[in-house]
Amino acid sequence: MKYKIITLGCKANQYDSAYMSRLLTAAGHVADPVSPDVCIINSCTVTAVADGKSGKALRRSKREHPEAVAVLTGCLAQVKEDAAAAYPEADMIIGITEQRDIVRLLEEHMKNGGRSVAVGENNGEVSSFIEAFPEHSRAFLKIEDGCDNFCAYCVIPFARGRVRSKPEAAVLDEIAALTEGGYNELVLTGINMSAYGKDFDGSFLSLLKKIGEQGIAKRVRVSSIDPNLLTDEFIEAAAKMDFLCPHFHLSLQSGCDATLARMGRRYTTEFIASAAEKLRAAIPNVQFTGDVIVGFPGETEEEFATTCEFIKRLRPLDLHVFPYSRRKGTRAAAMPDQVPQEIKHLRSEKLIALENAIRAEVIAEAKKRPLEVLFETEKNGVFEGFSREYIPVKRKGNYRCGEVFTAEPEEA
Repeated sequence: MKYKIITLGCKANQYDSAYMSRLLTAAGHVADPVSPDVCIINSCTVTAVADGKSGKALRRSKREHPEAVAVLTGCLAQVKEDAAAAYPEADMIIGITEQRDIVRLLEEHMKNGGRSVAVGENNGEVSSFIEAFPEHSRAFLKIEDGCDNFCAYCVIPFARGRVRSKPEAAVLDEIAALTEGGYNELVLTGINMSAYGKDFDGSFLSLLKKIGEQGIAKRVRVSSIDPNLLTDEFIEAAAKMDFLCPHFHLSLQSGCDATLARMGRRYTTEFIASAAEKLRAAIPNVQFTGDVIVGFPGETEEEFATTCEFIKRLRPLDLHVFPYSRRKGTRAAAMPDQVPQEIKHLRSEKLIALENAIRAEVIAEAKKRPLEVLFETEKNGVFEGFSREYIPVKRKGNYRCGEVFTAEPEEA
């Protein structure tokens, strides 16, 4: 059987797709993006736009490969109550926990035909393991799944379930296997990585310390984290970890305390600003990226202006800006003072323009010093990749994808 996997959404989804690919390959099936017998759409539902992209990918896949079995999985498949009716193009709909049974489910479908739905409660152990990340120069490693926060705007806890952490020993074994497989950078990911270990009296910081003690990774990047992770203890320890990339992607969501309170976020902008200042003092050249939602219910022009001023103060390298998306079943969906779509659009454009200006300044300043770059892609002799700080670098020359090179200031 030949298969194709299309992935939408976050790094956790990308890891899940790699895991399904591993299971299928181990069972003797072959990846074939050109003429597949099975097309798997690993969907996202974090916003209405993500829903639309997932549905569009499913329909396009069915048009391009009409004879192939179309499988819808991922967060959209997990939470969409009427998924079978809403997505008639899907021959199979399977939940996130059921991805571990992808081989059996597909083989049963091939034998029985028809349409099938297998979506159970997403509360299974995080027991996945990969030793390769196909078609990538760096590997993602999911260490945790689920979230207990239930922020007012977010549907993901309903899709991903409660916090479950991969055991430390299993994480360390997976890191060692990926490093031995030639990956010079590993990206730790999860749904709420800051909660790692809470289900077995561990912690994310404890895990990082063990990675360092065992010397099993060349460089480790941390994907999205809750700002509450950035305690003085964490900052002091992180500053001593040479393997840890000096780049933190923060789940900010807003730069206004009143908005954060309505969202149900458990930190203040002053805490974030103070933590960023301490990190910059402890870790030379550290960079921040982040996520911000604009147009959350009740957000006034003054609150939005406060967010813009906070972003000017933080000076992030990059910012993912999302117009608030009303998600059924969340507290925010029923809140008064919903912001009109056109205002959300205007605020998004304004914040993106502000971030673009800051980003240009930050990158120009960073390229005045040598940068250790891992190149990820090559096209027509031009290599592109990122430094430890996540500064983008483009270069012509005798390089290799997946390996680290030093870009001198005059070349950067």
